[in-house]
Amino acid sequence: MKSNKKFEIPFLVIICALLCHNCVKSDDFDIPQTACSDAIVATKTIDAIFNIATTEVKKYTSGDVIEGFVISSDQEGNFFKNISVQTLDGAIGLTVPIDQTDLYTLYNPGRKVLIQLQGQYIQLDDNMLEIGSLFIDNFQNEQVGRIANPAFENIVLKSCETVDEEQLINNININQIKDSHLHTLVELSDVQFVQASIGKRFYESDDNISNGTNHLIQDASGASLIFRTSAFANFAQLKVPEGNGTIRGVLTKSKGMYQLIPRTTEDFKLSKERIRVGFADVITGSQITINDLRKLYNGTNTTITEEIFIEGIVTLSGFETNNISSKNAFIQDGTGAISLSLLANNTLEEGMLLKIGVQGLLLSKYKGLLEVEVTQNQDIQFINENQILPDPLLITIEDLLSDAFQSQLVKIDSVQFENENGTYSGSQIITDCLSTANLRTNSEASFSNNPYPSGNGTIVGIATHENSAQLLLRDETDVIDLNQERCTISTEPITTIFFSELADPNNNSAARFIEIYNSGTESVNLRNWQIKRFTNANTTSTVSIDLSGSIISPNQAFVIASNAVEFENIYGFAPNLAAGTGSPADSNGDDNLVLIDPNGAIIDIFGVIGEDGSNTNHEFEDGRALRNSSINQGNPIYIFSEWQLWNDTGGAGTTNLPQDAPGVFTPGVR
Repeated sequence: MKSNKKFEIPFLVIICALLCHNCVKSDDFDIPQTACSDAIVATKTIDAIFNIATTEVKKYTSGDVIEGFVISSDQEGNFFKNISVQTLDGAIGLTVPIDQTDLYTLYNPGRKVLIQLQGQYIQLDDNMLEIGSLFIDNFQNEQVGRIANPAFENIVLKSCETVDEEQLINNININQIKDSHLHTLVELSDVQFVQASIGKRFYESDDNISNGTNHLIQDASGASLIFRTSAFANFAQLKVPEGNGTIRGVLTKSKGMYQLIPRTTEDFKLSKERIRVGFADVITGSQITINDLRKLYNGTNTTITEEIFIEGIVTLSGFETNNISSKNAFIQDGTGAISLSLLANNTLEEGMLLKIGVQGLLLSKYKGLLEVEVTQNQDIQFINENQILPDPLLITIEDLLSDAFQSQLVKIDSVQFENENGTYSGSQIITDCLSTANLRTNSEASFSNNPYPSGNGTIVGIATHENSAQLLLRDETDVIDLNQERCTISTEPITTIFFSELADPNNNSAARFIEIYNSGTESVNLRNWQIKRFTNANTTSTVSIDLSGSIISPNQAFVIASNAVEFENIYGFAPNLAAGTGSPADSNGDDNLVLIDPNGAIIDIFGVIGEDGSNTNHEFEDGRALRNSSINQGNPIYIFSEWQLWNDTGGAGTTNLPQDAPGVFTPGVR
C-alpha cells in the first residue's frame, strides 16, 4: 500500500497543478493551491438564509447554494476549525465550523466560496448565522457543529474567484458596531489598547477566559471593544503595543458582548503616538472649590445652573481597581472631595489632575454618598497626570462616622479588624476599641480573598458612605503595619449611659421623646445598643429602637423623637434620632422602658416590667419624667426616688400636673 501511494504522488501533483493553473493569482505563492471550480452558482443570498434561521437548530432540505468571501484565517492560530464568510459588500456574514485545521490553505482571505446547504443545519447563535453539521451535547441539546473531514470540501466549494481583501473591509468606528457586522471584516482607525493592557502579553494565563485573553481597545471618544487572543495564537506571547493606529479583524459576539478577533499580526498597525482618550477639549467658566460644590447640594437632587468648574486630583478610580465600579471615581482638592458617577466606563487614573465643568450636572446622594453625575468626554478636561496625591488626613473612627470627611483620602491609626482572622471580602468591622466602623471590599477586588493582618496599626482609604459611613480601600497596601499588639475591648458594662428625661406632652402627643445622657468622660458608640418598650403590663418587649450608627459624646444628651418634624417645630431643633410612631419614644406614659447594651445587659430601666404604669409611681402620662441631677449612672432596678414625675393622676407620690410642650420640657439639656 505504501509503495503504491508513493508512485501515485507525482501523477497527483501534475493533475493538481493543471487544475489549479487558472484558478489562482500568479503571485499567491504563500498559500498552497488546491483545485477550484466555478461550475455551480448561488441560488440564495446569505441574507435570505439569515431571515429564515432561528435560535433553534434547523435542517436545510432544499438544494440551495449561497456564496460569500472568506475573511478569516487560522494561519497564526487565532482561529480554530471554522471560517467566517461575508458578502462582497460586507453587509452580512456567517460562520462555518469545519473539523479541519490549516483551513487558510484551502480558504484564504478574499477567496470566494459556495456553500451547498442541502442536508446542513442552520442556527442563529447570539444573532450570528451558523451553518454546519448537527451536534448533540451531553445534555441532549442540539447545536450546529463542525462539518466532518473530508466531506466539508464537497459542501464548502472553493471558487476560482478571489478579491483583494481591501474590497471586503467595513471601515467603521466602535460606536457604529451593530449585529449586521457580525462575522464581517471590520477595520477601526485611531484606536489603541487601554492603558491597563500595555506591557502585558496578548495572552495572559492570569486573565484566561475559555483559553483566551480579552483586552480592551478604545478610540478617542472612550468607546471600547474587546480584542480577543487565543492561547494558541502564534503571537500570544508578544507584548501588547502601546501605539495608536488601525486594527482589523473579524467581529464576533460572546455572551452578548462584541469582540474583535484578529487573524495575524498584520491586522494591527499601531505605530502612531498614543492619544489621550475620552476627555473634553476645553472647559470654561469660573473655578470653585470642591467644598463649595458640595455646599450647592440642597438636600435633594440639585442641578447646577452656574457656568463653574472644579479642579482636583483623582484619588481612586474604577478604571484601575475592581474595588469600585468602573463608572465611579473620587476627586479631591485642598478643601474636600467628591464622588464622580460617570455615565459610562471611565479611563480616569489615580494621580490625574482634572478640570470638571459642572454646569447642568446633577448633585445627588446615592445611599448617603454625595456624588456628581458626569460624562467624561463632555465634562472632564485632562490637565496632567502622575500628580502627587493629597496626604491622607488623620482622623478617628468617630470622625469617619460623622461623614465630615466624606470622599476624602484619610487614615486611621491604632485600629484593627474586630475579628482577628478573616479575609477582606465584603464588609469587615474595624475598631480602635472605642468605636467601630465598616471597611468595605468588593468581592471582585483582586485582594478580596486575601487574609487581612491580625494586629493593630494604620489603615488608609476613602471615607465613603453606603447606607452608613464606611472606609473603602484602594488596594491591599492601604493596610499599613497591622503587626502591633491588638487593643482590648472592655466587656465591662458602661453604666454612664442612662435615661434622663421622658416626655408625653398633654397638648401634643406628636412631641413625645426619650432623652438619654452620657455622664462619662469618653464618647460611646451605641452600636447594638437598644431601647425596649414593655407596653402597659406586658412582660415581653413589644417594640424596640436599635441605636446602632449613633455616638453619644461625653456629658451630652441624646434625644430620640417619635416624630422628628413635629419635634423640631415644637422645640426648635432636630432630634438626634427619629424613631417613628409606635416606637418606644412614642410611649403614652404608662409603659416601661429598658436600656440594653450590646452584651444584653440592662443598663437602665424606667418602671416595673409587668405592671401598668397608670396610678403608680412610674406614670408620666400627659406629663414628664425627669431624672434627678444627682443621678450619674444607670440603674437596672427602678428607684422612684431617682425621679420627678408629673402626670394626670398624681398616684403613688407623683405630681398631678399635666405638662404642655414646649413648656418646662428641656430636651438636649441636663
